[in-house]
Amino acid sequence: PKIKQYHLIKWLKANFSFFKKKKLSLLKLNSERDKNYLILINNQPLYVVKISNAFESIKLLKMQDYVLFSLNKKKLIKPFIPKKIHSSINSYVDELGRSSYVRILTYIQGNMFAQTKHSNELEISLGTLLGHLSKNLQNLGHESAFRKFEWEPSSIDWIVDHINIFKSNQK
Repeated sequence: PKIKQYHLIKWLKANFSFFKKKKLSLLKLNSERDKNYLILINNQPLYVVKISNAFESIKLLKMQDYVLFSLNKKKLIKPFIPKKIHSSINSYVDELGRSSYVRILTYIQGNMFAQTKHSNELEISLGTLLGHLSKNLQNLGHESAFRKFEWEPSSIDWIVDHINIFKSNQK
């Protein structure tokens, strides 16, 4: 999405009553396909606004919300899972007239693992958290979680039908 921050702030205040009378500022976060901004209120980082790319499926976003809601019920991982703040997924129209879905999550302060001094304690802690997270992600049961993922290695048979688009020395 192509977004001007001052338009987004105005839109956030109009669409989320808890922002209406607050002094908001935004800090752009790195993202692969979406636009994500850290929302600061009175210069304090409190929320993240996630604006999907125009082609994102509402079903996938609802599944992500369901996962966050479900994981926030789990005592061992709850402190590491952002909370869903929005009550429904709203749409934002960007500068090019494209509609994108918007969600608001709590911000969790942290450091990038790659930029942190590593220790055995840190690596054990991270491994334990990932184990708990993996266990709690099993069998969540949302219908959108059961979908075909073409690039998953065990599902790559479809490539046989398209292999001829490559020259023989590229195969």
